[in-house]
Amino acid sequence: MKKFFTICMILLVVLSMSSCFVARDAASAVRGISSQTLNADHIIFNYESYFNKYNDVKSKVRMYNQEAEDMKVLTGSALDDARMRHTGTFNYMQDVCSEYNSNSQKLNRNLFKDRSLPYMINVDVEDGKARLKEEM
Repeated sequence: MKKFFTICMILLVVLSMSSCFVARDAASAVRGISSQTLNADHIIFNYESYFNKYNDVKSKVRMYNQEAEDMKVLTGSALDDARMRHTGTFNYMQDVCSEYNSNSQKLNRNLFKDRSLPYMINVDVEDGKARLKEEM
């Protein structure tokens, strides 16, 4: 019984010491995240990132619609090449929208987004024409 009690005490001491290290590591991680979030360079980067992505998608919507008009007069291999570029433009728009929306849902990034920008953006294509949908 004495051995059992001694083993239990040793386990209790080891577990309590390891939990102190875990708590200290967690607190350190929180301090690191908050200091990175409030770092001036990160604030400016996040602020500019939203504007860049939003304006990038707007320009790609115009490009997509122009490509659709240009394809009406193409034939053969030129049309095939134009279709590939057209598909690439659409995929790029979707990727940028996904990244914008993902960052918009992250609290530490959304803090520094200009409130005039939409919360979420998506590109819809109807009758061959792309439109930017904005959700405030």
